Amino acid sequence: MHFTEIFPSIESQMTNELLGNDFTEDQDSEDWPQSIPLGAELALSDLNDYGDLEDILSQTRLDFDTWSTTSKDPESPQVLNDSDKVISDDDLVNLPIKELNKRFRDLSKSEVKNMRRRRRSLKNRGYATNCRQRRVALKETLETQNQRLKSQLRETKEKLSIAMKERDSFKSQFEQLRMVAARMLQLPSPS
Repeated sequence: MHFTEIFPSIESQMTNELLGNDFTEDQDSEDWPQSIPLGAELALSDLNDYGDLEDILSQTRLDFDTWSTTSKDPESPQVLNDSDKVISDDDLVNLPIKELNKRFRDLSKSEVKNMRRRRRSLKNRGYATNCRQRRVALKETLETQNQRLKSQLRETKEKLSIAMKERDSFKSQFEQLRMVAARMLQLPSPS
């Protein structure tokens, strides 16, 4: 099947310019399937107009409620009503697994699967939040400690500078006293 059979309104010259050599006649033979199943196993050649295509797309849409975390559907994994029993996100995370299994007994397998997936997702979120908080707290602690160590280093450098100046002063005084003492020893005594 050639794409011009599916889309007859497109001129072949325009498509050849756009597509180049990507879809040539010799590649169209046995390497490619003659029909592509969509949803209800319809072939592309069965499509007469865009209305049929819209029908197929609406039939084959994905059900995002099974794995979405923000669904507002009352039967979504966030809150499930079953015989006036509500399993909230807090219950999912905090209840022991034995208690949850008791509550899950009346639910279908797909609902239980969704609830367990939701529980795991919520727990992972909690772990990630705790990890983030620990990392932020550790970073703040390390920054505080770093600032304290920098100020201690600055104070120690100042003390060292003062001590070196005192040492140099004592060295010069000692050198002066030694020179005075050497002169006094070299002078003849007045006797």
